[in-house]
Amino acid sequence: MPIITSDSWNQGDAAKIITMTPYSAADPSMSKEASHQLLYWGSFIFAYANGTLEAVAKETQAFVYDKASSDDSELLGKLKAAGMQVNTPNKDAFIAASRPVYQEFSKDVKGAKEVIDRAIALGK
Repeated sequence: MPIITSDSWNQGDAAKIITMTPYSAADPSMSKEASHQLLYWGSFIFAYANGTLEAVAKETQAFVYDKASSDDSELLGKLKAAGMQVNTPNKDAFIAASRPVYQEFSKDVKGAKEVIDRAIALGK
């Protein structure tokens, strides 16, 4: 992480390097007008970068999920080949057996039923 310094304010740089603490490029001796310009243009740069990063992340998401699934299957195959017994749980039986716990939890926590129902639906 680069450390941004100015000639008029560099005390504490060693602590910032050790703790990897970032801080603003805005210098306390900077004029109000200059700091406003920095914030103004910085907001545009941040918005552009954020949008670009989000678009790239969405494009790579399918690849990452496919790769993770492939790696998991490969590892599971190696574990089985090495003699490990792998059990596949019966999700429906687990959900049915857990229903009383879910119901009790839903009585005590507002909105819990909706969260539990959504989680169960996502797991199918």
